[in-house]
Amino acid sequence: MARAALVVATAVAMFTVSPVPAAQAADNCSGYTQFPNGEGAGTMEVTANLKVGPYASCGNVRSVAAGTRLYFYCEVMNSYGNIWDYVRVAGTSTYGWMSRQNMTNITASDDNGNGVIDTYACL
Repeated sequence: MARAALVVATAVAMFTVSPVPAAQAADNCSGYTQFPNGEGAGTMEVTANLKVGPYASCGNVRSVAAGTRLYFYCEVMNSYGNIWDYVRVAGTSTYGWMSRQNMTNITASDDNGNGVIDTYACL
């Protein structure tokens, strides 16, 4: 009897079930407040899609070619730790989200001349 109990106990120890991790929430592609023009800009280092939200999984607004200048409105760090900017494409009235990783020549400047470089966090 003791030997049978040992066999059962050993079998149970070998087949212990681990908890399944909770699924990650879906990426949030909407609901952010875009402030009036922040100050600063960046230049596209690569051709990439302007997005409707601050995640690669969000829908596309349009493609933006390498070398295009983007003007910053606000920024957010998404749940993956990546910084995304809500931007306007230079020379257009096209707005959307671009990952900071796709830009180079990032500058902060006092565009309105008030002596303060205004940057905003998208809420």
